[in-house]
Amino acid sequence: MKKKNVLKVIGFAFVIAMICISCKNDVTETPTPTTNATYAITYDSNNCTSGTAPSAQTKTENTDLTLASNSGNLARKSCTFTGWNTSMDGSGTDYAAGATYSGNTTLTLFAKWKVASNLKLAFSQQGTESDWRNANTTSVKNAITTQGATLLFSAGDGNQATQIAAIRDFIAQKADAIILTPIQETGWTTVLGEAKAAGIPVIFNDRTITEDASLYVAQITSDLELEGKKIADQLVALKGTGTVKILELEGPTGNVAATARKKGFDAVIAKNATYSIVTSVAVASWDNATAKTITAAQLTAHPEINVIFAHNDGMALAAIDALKTAGKTPGTGSGQITVLSINAMRAALQAVLNGDMYASCEDSPDYGPTAVDVTVKYLEGRLTGKVFFANDNVFTKADLTQAIVNARLY
Repeated sequence: MKKKNVLKVIGFAFVIAMICISCKNDVTETPTPTTNATYAITYDSNNCTSGTAPSAQTKTENTDLTLASNSGNLARKSCTFTGWNTSMDGSGTDYAAGATYSGNTTLTLFAKWKVASNLKLAFSQQGTESDWRNANTTSVKNAITTQGATLLFSAGDGNQATQIAAIRDFIAQKADAIILTPIQETGWTTVLGEAKAAGIPVIFNDRTITEDASLYVAQITSDLELEGKKIADQLVALKGTGTVKILELEGPTGNVAATARKKGFDAVIAKNATYSIVTSVAVASWDNATAKTITAAQLTAHPEINVIFAHNDGMALAAIDALKTAGKTPGTGSGQITVLSINAMRAALQAVLNGDMYASCEDSPDYGPTAVDVTVKYLEGRLTGKVFFANDNVFTKADLTQAIVNARLY
């Protein structure tokens, strides 16, 4: 090809290339559309007694959302609606009704409830049979008052029929909740069914029942069976493989504490070949005078007895009186009779410090704050669990000083 023609071809190609580049620069590219993520915001009525939860909302990413108000008129017995929370038990993040939500995450919001200021809390106590019981009564009554609630109170006087009548009276007064110390393990199905039908929750203080567990919502107590085991373990640690002959002073027949403590104590004793319960006697109404009389009679009938286990401190102290009256010496030495008990009252701890009693397992009566706290949590829909145990320690002389004994509140 001639040089002149070659140059023409090259020039033509250059022009075409420049035209293509120019055309490309003149084209406006359309950006790929982007879609913002969305998040579901749902609402839970959290065991309301009336009303409906708001409909779910859709939250667009990076766009604020106004949360729902109580548009469905949610209500819960004994409570007022106070907004929303990310946890059913109210332990999560709070959001006010109608608040602005800026987060980019899916949420379930639960209605949050607070007990009403005019709360009525009823308390049926089983009696006044001991200093422990009186301290427990004071603890619960004071806790109800501290909560700011109206106290409805009835003393059972050791009579189940009196307690049943009191519960029916509480129902008639429209109590928001009933705290009950049941005298017996059975016989409650009808009256507690009436409370349940009226929408009044029952919380047990110190005792429980063997009937339908759905009749009550919570139980605040010591682990009564464990108390029996703990005091038996102390005895085994003291006596080792020696010969042990035991007088067991039980609480009243059918009493919850007596049944559980005996079960725990007897189970440990049964595992030791050289240990035996020579006699076990139920003491009606936990009566100290009766316990003293029984102890005197059993010491005469069974002179081989070298250990006395009483189901509470009052009976243990009465047994110590009986020992001394009979010319016998309480203690842990040779020829002495070892006394053990449950409650850890001030008088018993003084006896432990003095050497008259070997050990007492604590059964604190200060259940009031826990009982009221559990009641409030249930009413607000925040309660998790059903049984709440106290921490019961065992005291021997090595654990005590006079200052500790003097500081005891009961």
